[in-house]
Amino acid sequence: MRTSLLFCLGLALLLSASEASAQQGTTVALVPDKGLVIQRDSTFELLFRFRMQNRVAVTHAVGDDLEDASTAFLVRRFRLKLEGFALTPRLKYKVQLGLSENDQNVGDGSTPSPLLDALVFYAVAPHTSIGFGQGKLPGGREALVSSGELDLPERPLANGSFTADRDFGFSLTTF
Repeated sequence: MRTSLLFCLGLALLLSASEASAQQGTTVALVPDKGLVIQRDSTFELLFRFRMQNRVAVTHAVGDDLEDASTAFLVRRFRLKLEGFALTPRLKYKVQLGLSENDQNVGDGSTPSPLLDALVFYAVAPHTSIGFGQGKLPGGREALVSSGELDLPERPLANGSFTADRDFGFSLTTF
C-alpha cells in the first residue's frame, strides 16, 4: 500500500523533472501562493502544491502534576495537488492525492486509495467548460470549501452523513 503510494509520487516527480530537463524553454519557479510551477511556453504548465493539517492533543488530570500527561499527534490531512494544462491552456487537469491514513479511510473495510481527485477540463467557450473524472460534487457550501480555507479544522458531525463527497462522471460548468 505504502509502496504503491511512494511509487506514484516518485513517478510524478520523475516525469515532471524529465519533462523540465528535456525541453528547451522550460521554466521552473517557486511562486508564492501558487507553489512549484513548471511551465513551457503556452503548451504545458504543472503546479505542485501540498498542505498538511496536524493535530496535537495533550491531556492530563486536574492538578499541578504533569507527569501523568499523555500526548497524541495526528496528521489529519497530507495532500499533494498537481494541476495545470497540457497542449493548450484550454485543456486543464487536476490531480489530488491524499497521503495520510485519514485521507485514505484506512480501517473502514474499503480498499485504501490515495487518489482523491483526477479531473480533465476543456474550455469550449470563455465561460463554459466540460469536465470528466473523479472529484468533489457541487453541493452545499461545506462540501466545496476546502479544509485548508477553514478557520477551525472541524466540520459538523452531520456533514459526513448527509454529503456526497466525491464521485466519478461528466460535468458542464458555466460561470
